[in-house]
Amino acid sequence: MSLFRDGVNWLRDALKASAAHDVIYRRGDATVTIRATVGKSVLKLQDDYGNVRVVYTDKDFIVAAEDLILNGQRILPERGDKITETIGDKTITWGVAAPGNEPEWRWCDPYQVMIRIHTVRLEEV
Repeated sequence: MSLFRDGVNWLRDALKASAAHDVIYRRGDATVTIRATVGKSVLKLQDDYGNVRVVYTDKDFIVAAEDLILNGQRILPERGDKITETIGDKTITWGVAAPGNEPEWRWCDPYQVMIRIHTVRLEEV
């Protein structure tokens, strides 16, 4: 392993241990509880006329790629998947999505260890 890859793995473990909380990742009826660190992204969107606008994602979840396993298969996020988190006495559901033609997720590193998942707020209970 390279020194940089060792650092990425260390960062993944450190985030999971100190900056993450449990969330439920759902696709259809399949679910998995994973540790996620939250963030936000600034995206620059360009329309067909060359105009650029800046938008922020509602919330991003940064997760270890190795933890995204549904029905025994490692998956990548897809539009329409859901992430549920509990904060205090509130349960908030987020939908995997991104504005415009932006991808719903991005690799956080060149070794594909962590994934940044863009979401929009769907409901709060």
